[in-house]
Amino acid sequence: MLKVKQFRYHSDNLGYLVYGLVEAIAIDPGAPEIIFEFIKDENLFLKKIYNTHNHFDHLMGNEKLEELSGMTSVKNNELPTNDRIEIGDDFLSIIHTPGHTKDSICFYYKDKFIITGDTLFIANVGNCPDKDAEIFLDGLNKIQSLPDNVEIYPGHDYTERSLKRAMVIEPSNMDILEFQKSYSRSKIVSSIGTEKKINTYLRTDKDEVVKHLLAKGMDISSPLARFKSFLKLY
Repeated sequence: MLKVKQFRYHSDNLGYLVYGLVEAIAIDPGAPEIIFEFIKDENLFLKKIYNTHNHFDHLMGNEKLEELSGMTSVKNNELPTNDRIEIGDDFLSIIHTPGHTKDSICFYYKDKFIITGDTLFIANVGNCPDKDAEIFLDGLNKIQSLPDNVEIYPGHDYTERSLKRAMVIEPSNMDILEFQKSYSRSKIVSSIGTEKKINTYLRTDKDEVVKHLLAKGMDISSPLARFKSFLKLY
């Protein structure tokens, strides 16, 4: 079974190491020295370095980790054609989720966890140009279709401010309040089921969310229109 280790860097960025008994891959390794120390301490072999998308704050650790480990980075246009990344005798699946960027991807492990980069955060989603909103929503719907127990590991910790905004939009939603109470900077993780309960971008059909959009004078004529309205507002 594969494990995931989260590494915080800068104020809110999150990088990852996914590993088995021997082999590992790094994803958005913005804390390269700390990641490499973990690799050495656990006697792991780093196979490759990957990124969820091509923004600098996610790519910035690649070169240093390459230098430390001797391994190379894989660009998102050079991914395996079968959308599988082998790690020992196990594998991650690649889910393509363009929208935030054209090359955005998520790394999914067998109904256990998904690393979502800047596609999906806790109680929030990434920025997206209006012209790409439909394909962005399609990608989020792919993620939402996964089992509710799947853990979500995002690319940033925007959790506190996102929950505060969600509570303003849905003041009667006690699930948001409960998640606020459990939040800890030590591990930034949610789940598919939880996001369906607290993430207003995924709840645009709910009464309080619709009322909020109406009060702002936004378009509520369809699921896509409501999603676009949220992207324009926030």
